[in-house]
Amino acid sequence: MNALVKKGNAVVNDLSDLTGKKIAIWNGLSPDIFLQNVQYQSVELTANDEVQLRMLTRGRVDVILGFMPDIL
Repeated sequence: MNALVKKGNAVVNDLSDLTGKKIAIWNGLSPDIFLQNVQYQSVELTANDEVQLRMLTRGRVDVILGFMPDIL
C-alpha cells in the first residue's frame, strides 16, 4: 500500500505515521483490515482517485492510501 500526502507534509513511512491523520481510501477497502491498531482521526471512503485528490488538496484529508497499479 502507498501513501500520498501534500507537498511539504511529513512522508508516511509506516502505519504508525498515520496516527491522528484523516485518511482517504477507496470504497470497498476495509479500514478494519488495512488500518488495524492505527489510531487515525477519521477515514473517508471514496469512489475514485479524483475525489481523493480534491479532498487532499482542499485539506479534508491528510493522506490518501492506495495501491500502485500492477499494469499500465
